[in-house]
Amino acid sequence: MFSNIFRRKSPLEKAIKKQGLEAVSAEAAGLIINLLPDSESAYQFMVAEIKWVLSGLGFAEWATKNNLSSLADYVSTDNEEKALKTLLAMGASLMPDDDLSFDFMLEDMPFDFCNLVTKSVVRHFDLGDYGLEYMFQMGQLNFYGGEFAKPNYNKAYGAYVGAAEKGHALAQNSLGQYFRNHLKNDVEAVKWLKLSAEQNCGIAQDNLGNMYQLGRGVEKDLEEAFRWYKRSAENGCISGQNNLGFMYVTGTGVERSFKKAFDSYSESAGSGDAAGLIGLSAFYIGGHAVEKDVSKGVELLELAAIQDDGQASVDAAYRLGMMYLMFARNSMVFEEEVKAKKWLVHAAEKGHPGAIKAFNERWPKAS
Repeated sequence: MFSNIFRRKSPLEKAIKKQGLEAVSAEAAGLIINLLPDSESAYQFMVAEIKWVLSGLGFAEWATKNNLSSLADYVSTDNEEKALKTLLAMGASLMPDDDLSFDFMLEDMPFDFCNLVTKSVVRHFDLGDYGLEYMFQMGQLNFYGGEFAKPNYNKAYGAYVGAAEKGHALAQNSLGQYFRNHLKNDVEAVKWLKLSAEQNCGIAQDNLGNMYQLGRGVEKDLEEAFRWYKRSAENGCISGQNNLGFMYVTGTGVERSFKKAFDSYSESAGSGDAAGLIGLSAFYIGGHAVEKDVSKGVELLELAAIQDDGQASVDAAYRLGMMYLMFARNSMVFEEEVKAKKWLVHAAEKGHPGAIKAFNERWPKAS
């Protein structure tokens, strides 16, 4: 491992050390620009580059397989994504082979290099709305980080502000959420969420509905919350569909309607959303707005539990465990208890307190 700290520098590293990062990235941007025929291709290049960094795909491995050792090699590769591969190969040459040398020597150099090159491409092609999208995507990259980029909330905030002030709806939503969750300024959060929601951004409409429901940054108004959830659901926002279902089933801000709640949860469940599947399962298990069908309800819970959908999937596993535990007590069928144990263990391993408690009570000697 330690030998990698003293590895041979790539030609690009040597050039950066001699000329500086900005000068070399400008030269590299010229190579990229020559490979892009128009603004549309430049935009596609930009979005693909950001997605690669976010997803952590192994472009270092790709570069190694192609034996790229000089700038001439970078532009001689022949494939349909030449511009993207060129940039990623250059970035890869700045990457060491292990985490120690990455942290010890190069820090964020690959990311900074690719970022500077991409910014130059945006400026050259005068991408207009594409440029706003790039700014927003850079905000996302800095906020969430990626395989080769650590989260940087200050940079994320700056990118969100830049795009939001020029009317980018998703950036306005993200900025609103940033004010709400990080800067703890609900009034400012509502301001930006409203601007986004009024542009028909479904996720912003859902977030704004939540602010009205909770009375954060605005006077509590359940009818207004319902109105925004409804608009969000109509725009296909899954979270909005779930929240609308909740409002209908509980009669919050609107007259109670199991039928409308069922329809709303059906929409989100149809997208494979775990929370939607849980909501829909309750109607079949309870026989509300639909003929009672416990087997169908359990089937929906199992679909929710196997989704990689965060806490909702864990909650589904817990509900399944409790359902099978009830079946086992009523029928004394061993297979039902095996299933109960399986799902309670699944939820308990994810830290679900109810599952941990239920498991310890039912199988105290196993804990």
